[in-house]
Amino acid sequence: MGQRFGPLSQEVKDLEEIVLKLFTSVLPTGVLAVPGLKDPEDKYLEFDLFADDRNINIREQSSKIVKTRKDHVCTSPIGLKHTIPKGCHTRYEKAIIDEEWAYYWTCLDCIDEYEDQIPIDEDEFSLEEYEDDVLRLAVYPNIGSNFVYPALGLAGEAGEVADKVKRILRDKKGVVSNDDRLAILRELGDVLWYVIAEARELDSNLHEVAMLNHEKLLDRNKRGKIHGGGDNR
Repeated sequence: MGQRFGPLSQEVKDLEEIVLKLFTSVLPTGVLAVPGLKDPEDKYLEFDLFADDRNINIREQSSKIVKTRKDHVCTSPIGLKHTIPKGCHTRYEKAIIDEEWAYYWTCLDCIDEYEDQIPIDEDEFSLEEYEDDVLRLAVYPNIGSNFVYPALGLAGEAGEVADKVKRILRDKKGVVSNDDRLAILRELGDVLWYVIAEARELDSNLHEVAMLNHEKLLDRNKRGKIHGGGDNR
């Protein structure tokens, strides 16, 4: 048996080498550099971890894709706090920052998610543009004639906000960290998404919703009815 499997194993290795050479001869550099990646290696190597912080003094910067030999905390560009397990492909980078060597491990999933995000110029951002994008990018049945779906989504996302606040009260004695703050703000963004979607389903927009609410508050204040219950007080 050993004599039969020995040569066969070598033949398989030779075949694998031939196939690899065929592919690497026709595909761009980096595509097969790290087997198992869903995107070319170059995508991850070109990623700039310091793109949002140009005030730092950095030099001798280099990076490569490695397979982790132990757990590492991910230097996530999307603010996700997690650990990269042993044996995972990750982007390893080293550089001299402020005259000291620094080392970073960034998981490829975080890079993928970061690259998928659309960069927004805060100076050019407008709620009107955001409203237009809500339905343009929305995926749910019968968009434009389905006011039920956004209403249910709104209730669900409002519950997500309440759940995060509950956990802060339960687990952190009500102390809100910066990560907690951002997490709640992101959930509020989801709430806003459904508010806009529901308004659009009712042939309205965020401006009209805010205007109606503003008028209601001013009228109640004028009549001394800010406190109390009931929609029509």
